[in-house]
Amino acid sequence: MRALTVTADNVYSHSVVFTAPDGSLALEPVSHATDAFNLAAQGVAGVDARTLSPGQSLAGTVRVTLEGDW
Repeated sequence: MRALTVTADNVYSHSVVFTAPDGSLALEPVSHATDAFNLAAQGVAGVDARTLSPGQSLAGTVRVTLEGDW
């Protein structure tokens, strides 16, 4: 059996999953919903848009674990 596990710190509240034309797959943990600023302006809750002041940073860790024979 094979397994791929992706875990991320809470700062990554959303994920983007993309399949390229060649069939490859990208998993991208992100700190906000796609189009978060426009969604928030429309009153959509839970988009997690954050505005950082100059010099501020936002950090987190993502872990990818493979199990089994790949």
